[in-house]
Amino acid sequence: MSASNWTICPMCIKRSKELIDKFVKKYYGKIDGFVYNKMLEEINKAFVHVKSYSSDEYEPDKKILKLMEEREITVKLGDEEYNENDLLQNGKISSCLREDYEQGVDSKGDCYMYYEGECDCGFNKNFKFNEDKHNIVDKETK
Repeated sequence: MSASNWTICPMCIKRSKELIDKFVKKYYGKIDGFVYNKMLEEINKAFVHVKSYSSDEYEPDKKILKLMEEREITVKLGDEEYNENDLLQNGKISSCLREDYEQGVDSKGDCYMYYEGECDCGFNKNFKFNEDKHNIVDKETK
């Protein structure tokens, strides 16, 4: 079965923003200013890609990626440690949230809806609604 839609995961956006903040806090003033600015510029380009609705994998500047690898650039977010590939969204696509949904009217004339959104990052939301099983807040019939 194919997905009904692919879109941007809100948790991936949130994590990307937090990774940028962690990078700035950890490395500002600690590494050469020119190198720091080049890295931050590429990290920001990667973030723009994550928000772009692109189905293409992001390919960071190879020189910047190598520079970050050589300097062992990492940041910690919660209990997880993220490296240069994570900071630069290396190989990731923007539209990573798979959405499946269905709605309609069943044979008894009752409305039903189903939604599930799931991302590789672990984010998952789903709900099921059937008019004969759930309370309706506002209903109009003709």
